[in-house]
Amino acid sequence: MIEHEPPLSEYINAAEQLNRATFCERFDAPVLISTAADLSELGEAFQTAKTNSLVTIDPAELDVPRPADLAPVITLKPSFPDKDEVLIGRKEENDLVLNHESVSGFHASVHHVAGNRYALQDRGSTNGTRLNGTSIEPERKVGLREGDVLTLGSCSFLFYTPGGLYDMLKEGP
Repeated sequence: MIEHEPPLSEYINAAEQLNRATFCERFDAPVLISTAADLSELGEAFQTAKTNSLVTIDPAELDVPRPADLAPVITLKPSFPDKDEVLIGRKEENDLVLNHESVSGFHASVHHVAGNRYALQDRGSTNGTRLNGTSIEPERKVGLREGDVLTLGSCSFLFYTPGGLYDMLKEGP
């Protein structure tokens, strides 16, 4: 099931009208932005999908280069509020389902570590998980920073916390 979030134009408008703290209260979860987009040309209407419940991303949304206004933006919220991780993979039991042949059934997870800190973990995937081009060992948690590139199989995303997204929208990628 894909639920639509506010388009990027709403994020941009919010960043122009709100201070950083209020923006982060309104958009309270980290996001993944498909690297198929050219973020140097931020457009008016990002198409978004959110993971409060099961989300399936069509492979066509990930593989086709596109202008930024059409890039998928995915909010990383676990299915259950008491969970501190978002499970990612091809099987429907994951919080975020990436229906792509290069993604394993149970591929990776993003963990909320503490405060505004997050970590990426490969869950023993077949095609591996890379952070900024470097393979990470299965089951090892690796800290995430603003603008990091997460690659799951052949699907790549930029990682931003709410504050990092605010800064990126104010200052540019």
